[in-house]
Amino acid sequence: MTATIKAQGLWRRSGSPPLHAKKAGKIITDSISADWDVKFRSLRDRLPSSKSRRQGFIDVLTGGRGSGKTQAAVCLIGLYNRDERAAKYFIANELFRRLRSTFDEDGESLDREMRALCGKTREDTLELLVIDEIHDIKNSEWENQILIEIIDQRYARELGTVLITNELPEVAAERLGESIVDRIRESGKFLPFNWGSLRKELREEDHGRSDFNRDEGR
Repeated sequence: MTATIKAQGLWRRSGSPPLHAKKAGKIITDSISADWDVKFRSLRDRLPSSKSRRQGFIDVLTGGRGSGKTQAAVCLIGLYNRDERAAKYFIANELFRRLRSTFDEDGESLDREMRALCGKTREDTLELLVIDEIHDIKNSEWENQILIEIIDQRYARELGTVLITNELPEVAAERLGESIVDRIRESGKFLPFNWGSLRKELREEDHGRSDFNRDEGR
């Protein structure tokens, strides 16, 4: 994949896990497995068809460890970034710790973080937000309220959201609650990655560095 300087900057700031980011460029063109391809094509169809158009959705990737959920989401982030659309990856607990860290500061700090997550910024609006490991959320009232606000605000602005969990779809739905599940029914879907681990396939292939990083270190 080729990428502009802006796209490469968005990619470096996306928060994508280095291991998955390294493989993203090659995997998008060469694939991992036939089953994985089907799920990734479904995600890839979420990419807006033109620079001026947004596509709002809420998809939940479910399945066991090593099934390629995070890799699929990181590849989608790469495609968004290539089109100069801001997209970011967070692990759920790390995201909530980041938000809690603003409690000792003025109220503007939390508001600034939430505005960015909800896509309210004027420049580089976060068009795709990926939150991984939602199965580790403690389901406290505060966490639930924050997640619902993020989902609702992004839904209202027609922005993309991907949630990732190791749980079965029905368990994930119960954890997320009716308010979020209702949004998913309207504008998204549960995508089960219901096969064994693909980590062996990923290790056996040398996917090289993502083209997004080709200018790093120059």
